[in-house]
Amino acid sequence: TPIKMIHNFPKGKSLKFNSFKYIRLGFIPILIFTAFLFVYGIANEKFSSLFFQGITNIITFFTRIEISWIRIIFILVGLCISAAILWKNKHQFNFKSGNEDIKRRTDKRNLKSIIPYTFIGLKNEYKIALMTLISLNALLFIVNLIDIQHIWFGEVENYNIWELKSFVYQGTYILIFSIVMAMAVLIYFFRRNLNFYPKNRFLKICSHLWIFQNLILIISVGIRNYRYIEYYGIAYKRIGVYIFLALTVLGLISMILKIKDKKSVHFLLHKNAWIWYFSFSILAWINWDAKITNYNITTDYKSEIDLDFLLNEVSDKNIYILEERKDVLVERSTNSIHQIEKGIQTKIYSFEQRKKDQSWLSWNYADSKNLKLLNNR
Repeated sequence: TPIKMIHNFPKGKSLKFNSFKYIRLGFIPILIFTAFLFVYGIANEKFSSLFFQGITNIITFFTRIEISWIRIIFILVGLCISAAILWKNKHQFNFKSGNEDIKRRTDKRNLKSIIPYTFIGLKNEYKIALMTLISLNALLFIVNLIDIQHIWFGEVENYNIWELKSFVYQGTYILIFSIVMAMAVLIYFFRRNLNFYPKNRFLKICSHLWIFQNLILIISVGIRNYRYIEYYGIAYKRIGVYIFLALTVLGLISMILKIKDKKSVHFLLHKNAWIWYFSFSILAWINWDAKITNYNITTDYKSEIDLDFLLNEVSDKNIYILEERKDVLVERSTNSIHQIEKGIQTKIYSFEQRKKDQSWLSWNYADSKNLKLLNNR
């Protein structure tokens, strides 16, 4: 009888049901998988339509079966509430260590996972990590397959400007966010003793595959951005996307080193902080206003020159270029020579007002070119 089974159970142990154990182990992988599914659905229209078509087919199938969804939801909510009441949740974070190498912890408490179940040990944490990475790899494989087909080799000739902006910006920002989330997942799973688990080889293979697939995703984001530049030229955010993608590639490489050499989060933060520092120090030497103006004037992309952007949004560092290439501006825009000259004069006036309040300490090459142009007029 059930009462007899309880009395005969070994002393000091609690009764566990295997079915609930698997639900417990699968909760976090499902949660993470759902988060990435939602992000990829927002970023990729083709993937979203494919996903919702699949959901529609599943709903159509289950509508033919008599199921009380209210009762199922009631049971699930009841289980969650019961779990929150019956199980304690102790989170222990240590931010004090500055060591770049992860040290194996032998304290029994530290072998426990810090996910919301203190009794799940290292072996179960390995199972959770493996289930999560396998499911995420499968999901990202579908996303990458769709991107390769429709973005790498697809045509965007029929997109209007608003559709193309949505295609680039909405997808790009969400996918960049997803890459950051991907790095966070790996940081979480390889933060402690899971690095020393003797049977973690397959988990590391899945992690490297996950990183490789995110590199493919970065290429897709870069192609999205290129498609927009191909039509409408360069702007600050479009350059910023490429810079961020390059830094993300270096971040993913450092993640490979972290997993391979059992490095800590401190290692990641330390190395990537120096990478970002040197990168932005070098980028600060470039006159981006002049580069943008030169590219947009000299490159034969598929739309007319965005003169409003060059006159009103780009700083006055490009005055000498606009003055020298007025003929091209007239040829490749709908504005008259009078409108263009008026816009340049407004920019010159702002430049002269700014220079009045500056000394020789504010000297820079672009301003010297502008002054030389004005002195020779």
